[in-house]
Amino acid sequence: MPTAVKSVLPVVLLGCGGVGRYLLRHIVSCRPLHANQGVAIRVVGVADSSSLLVADDVNSSGLDDALLTHLCAAKSAGSPLSSLLGQGNYQLFRNPEARSKVIDAATMLGRTTGLVLVDCSATYDTVNLMKDAVGHGCCIVLANKKPLTGAYEDFQKLVSNFRQIRFESTVGAGLPVIASVTRIVASGDPISRIVGSLSGTLGYVMSELEDGKRFSEVVKTAKSLGFTEPDPRDDLGGMDVARKVAETGNRDELHGSHTGTRICVHSLPPGNMQMQPLHFLQYCGSCNRALGPEADIYIYKGESAFCSPECREKGMMVDHAQRNPS
Repeated sequence: MPTAVKSVLPVVLLGCGGVGRYLLRHIVSCRPLHANQGVAIRVVGVADSSSLLVADDVNSSGLDDALLTHLCAAKSAGSPLSSLLGQGNYQLFRNPEARSKVIDAATMLGRTTGLVLVDCSATYDTVNLMKDAVGHGCCIVLANKKPLTGAYEDFQKLVSNFRQIRFESTVGAGLPVIASVTRIVASGDPISRIVGSLSGTLGYVMSELEDGKRFSEVVKTAKSLGFTEPDPRDDLGGMDVARKVAETGNRDELHGSHTGTRICVHSLPPGNMQMQPLHFLQYCGSCNRALGPEADIYIYKGESAFCSPECREKGMMVDHAQRNPS
């Protein structure tokens, strides 16, 4: 028999990408578990990059599970939130009005029932919204690293009350890295060095390359499996690792045991590929057509370039001749 509801948890989700949709599906599938624990998670709003879907009355109701299921299917198919019009008791607001509606909900619920703002987006644009929510007494949960790795003053504001924020999923794939750093520093022990393999994505890519697979195909597969950031260049260019380092460094610095986080980043793809548009894998395809179907990114002696196999072999021969003159 389900336990009487002891706690109602209103939630607003920012971001309907792969992570955001998985969270919604997980909430819906775990309703029996929540009922046994006396907890009701009420999703009162869902936002994507252009609009917000919010329940008619965030004080007493949320978006029903059928609507959340349809929402996940629609976003998976690339449809906007507006495609759900007429399927439930909710309102739709477009940016910039959407942001003000989130603040309204935070103001209304933050100091009564409470509100959890969950950031599953991949943008810096949520940082001011997060700071406002914290200021209204709301809790925030982040799978998005970017608000935590911008200006240090923003980081200080977001973590000013550590009981109101959780962001373990941004470092270490959910392992308690942040909690461990926090406990160590709070106990008075200084942290002199943190060593680790900080990117599961790069680990996967390198393992596949060792098996002889082509770089471009490996990255496409990793993206399709959800291993990469929405823009794979964040992983391949080292920025995802840099943000993880910045987060742990900032957490350390809050306790006065750090003098500043300095991060040197070296990109895996050639520099010219970093200048291409977001979907840079399409650029790989255009290079394949220009240089031949076997063209790919090749890495030699720590340097990378997009070239044909013949060009790579010629470069290696020239290098060998220069290093070993007859």
